[in-house]
Amino acid sequence: MALNVGCAAAPGQSRENKTGSWRVFMPKFDPSACSKCG
Repeated sequence: MALNVGCAAAPGQSRENKTGSWRVFMPKFDPSACSKCG
């Protein structure tokens, strides 16, 4: 998807570029695997 100066992307482009969904993921912490690295 090429963007020119002063343009707006069409709705739904984030799905094509695979951006934005990272906000819904949380890291999973396993205390038994923790090595207390600091």
